[in-house]
Amino acid sequence: MFKKLLNKWLAPIERKNQLFRSCVKKHLDAGDMRGRELRRRLRSDGIKLSGPSFYQKMARLEVARVVIGWDNLIEVEGYLCKQRWYALSGSHQQACNDE
Repeated sequence: MFKKLLNKWLAPIERKNQLFRSCVKKHLDAGDMRGRELRRRLRSDGIKLSGPSFYQKMARLEVARVVIGWDNLIEVEGYLCKQRWYALSGSHQQACNDE
């Protein structure tokens, strides 16, 4: 009984995670993208996440080797700012091209 309740509770969470992952793949299939731009595009798809939540999910995708993330430093009015960029990892890029 507990297992059924747990599965009933976890099913919507798993669907949201699958939706997030597929939308990230769809947008990154076009090429490298800044985290801010990716988050804006996901918002237009109906996936609304706070900044910390978005970057935590992206970090999990990096650990799973679905995406590759790196930081770029830019200068804005004399201050250095860090921008996070993302791209699909090589194996996932090839899987998307094969579909």
